[in-house]
Amino acid sequence: MFCPECGSENPDDARFCGACGKTLNDAQQPAPDSPEPVAQIVDLDSTQPAVSAGLKWGILAASLLVPLIGVIMGIFYMLKGENEDKKSVGRLWLFASIGIGFFYFLLSGSGL
Repeated sequence: MFCPECGSENPDDARFCGACGKTLNDAQQPAPDSPEPVAQIVDLDSTQPAVSAGLKWGILAASLLVPLIGVIMGIFYMLKGENEDKKSVGRLWLFASIGIGFFYFLLSGSGL
């Protein structure tokens, strides 16, 4: 039962509101209006990419500075990707960052 004064929920057999102390009627009070759940419509024919171009190229750019970022994101997307597009982007990040890391390793060993 909901209090007509403050709207707080009380047990059905309560005579007084536990929050404000107002006397409750024996008749059931309607529940306060709650928002309806929002239905999400998914367009299966959509041609939007699974990963935005900004994220795709941003992770590659960040991998130039810190290859570990690409390795972590690549492994995450390869393992947790919901579809083949995300897994493909994950492979791109992983292999590109491994290549960049190897290139940095060669540069550090040559004394440049």
